[in-house]
Amino acid sequence: MPWAIGRDHYESIKDVWEMFRIVLDERKKREIDPTLELLRECAAEAGKTGAADAYTRDRLAALLEFFETMSGWYGQMRRLSIKAIVKFVRMGDKVLKVMGVGVEQ
Repeated sequence: MPWAIGRDHYESIKDVWEMFRIVLDERKKREIDPTLELLRECAAEAGKTGAADAYTRDRLAALLEFFETMSGWYGQMRRLSIKAIVKFVRMGDKVLKVMGVGVEQ
């Protein structure tokens, strides 16, 4: 996100990781948060007696769980320092080995 310095001069953030973090924050605020709110409302409405069939309720519940889980994970990652995030990202498949899981094809 550029910062205004004077009338016609802008300077970009130098750290690409920090720039990426800002972009993700804004995308989450603009796209994910409203989606979560809407899913919560839809799931609540579908939960009312006779409001929706079982398939619709199950799909809404699954979507809501997914978005809440990923949003929570993002919040955890957001609290890490950029140095820690870079280290985590660079670990790649090593994390999967430590967890004892493989990559699905």
